[in-house]
Amino acid sequence: MCEVLDFVGQNLLGPILAALIGGPLVAIAFRYFQIPREVGDHDARAVELDEDLRRWVRDRDRQLQRELRTLVNQAGTGAVSRFPVPPGAIPAGAGSQLYSGALVSEAVAGMRAALHEYRDEASGKAREFAALARSETRWHERYRKRHKRASPSLGLREGERATLAEWRERPHPVESGQMISVDDDPTAGEPAIAPLEISTGLTWEAAAQYGDPNHG
Repeated sequence: MCEVLDFVGQNLLGPILAALIGGPLVAIAFRYFQIPREVGDHDARAVELDEDLRRWVRDRDRQLQRELRTLVNQAGTGAVSRFPVPPGAIPAGAGSQLYSGALVSEAVAGMRAALHEYRDEASGKAREFAALARSETRWHERYRKRHKRASPSLGLREGERATLAEWRERPHPVESGQMISVDDDPTAGEPAIAPLEISTGLTWEAAAQYGDPNHG
């Protein structure tokens, strides 16, 4: 037994200790060298989320504009709808609805629908952005500071912010000087997406706390 222990001590102890000590060091070094790529990937995805959200708002606004034009064009014939109505579906003798309360209700319904869809779209983007921010560690933070690499943010620009404001309140489609508005704004009371409408947007630091059960 003593001979066996001597053999282990003289021939195997060194490699065993090297493996025990060197293994974690190799793993740490490997993890460290992944940080630049991960930061680059996070920044690239954050830019995509930002661009996609702003593009979505512009596209959805064009859709709402088409719906409102359709509403006004058809209201003159008696059909109150943001969507095309077959001529045969309009009641005979229906009068113009251009100045009716029904036209206002339908226009406001279109505005509310756009806001509802924005809430869902923005919430999804904010969640993914927050997941990226939470995935970064102090190593990522130190890498950003050392290389003067600013953290990304997620938010709307002035044009898209103005668009959302018009979804909430806009001029009457027909009556000059009159405004119509959404009273029950679906985006109200949504703190996760509220920062998207300020100039700084949702910052990386704030997003890292989003959904964190340990953050009060």
